Amino acid sequence: MCSYCKACKPWGDKKDSEEYLEWFDTHKDTGSANHQGSAGKMEVDDIREIFKRSVPSYGVKYLNYIGDGGSRTYKGVVDASPYSPSVEISKKECVEHIQKGMGTRLHACKKKIKGLGGRGKLTGKLIDELTIYYGLAIRRNSDSVEKMKDTIWATFFHKPSTDEQPKHDKCPPGQESWCLWQGVKVTENLKNYNHRTPLHSDVVDAICPIYESLTEKKLLQRCVGGFTQNLNESLNSVIWQIALKVHHSGAAIVK
Repeated sequence: MCSYCKACKPWGDKKDSEEYLEWFDTHKDTGSANHQGSAGKMEVDDIREIFKRSVPSYGVKYLNYIGDGGSRTYKGVVDASPYSPSVEISKKECVEHIQKGMGTRLHACKKKIKGLGGRGKLTGKLIDELTIYYGLAIRRNSDSVEKMKDTIWATFFHKPSTDEQPKHDKCPPGQESWCLWQGVKVTENLKNYNHRTPLHSDVVDAICPIYESLTEKKLLQRCVGGFTQNLNESLNSVIWQIALKVHHSGAAIVK
């Protein structure tokens, strides 16, 4: 979709001339300008068209909308009601964006609370680890909200565990577990197991609300299925190699 036509641009102030009118008569059906309004509205209009053409063009109905957190585009699809009122279109979250959200929240928390960073606290390396663990917990348990939630909290409680207060109840049991404590437990040799330096209590208190927010049932319910936008982004990257984003290209060039 384009908001203006590059072929029309050279005419500038000549739009009232007979020459322009004669040219435009042959051009009006082939011009690339097919959108009026803001760039944000363009995305909404575009996704509506994609849903509306699914039945006449392909004989299918799209029941899931995979988004990246924003609700405006999804609302546009629902309001357009491309199918019968009885057909519900569900909003699904892109797991990649949800995982990224954990990292963003943790970095913001570190920046906001003075003294939270530094050795033995909320370092950049630890933020990366917690973010990856959060994403893996969703992907590996994408069939169940409860499994997702339990596994996410398992990664949270695992870090501050000590020899005196092990908090591994939610960690997966068995020798194949990613939790070393659970692996040693099977061998009944826990008396010789020593925990690493636990996560500082200040960090635990600071990030707990983030985990509570990012394990809400409504959010995790939208993660069921483990959907991502990777296929779309892969197609986009191919297009952008030909029609570079740093240069404007009309619809004809992109096609």
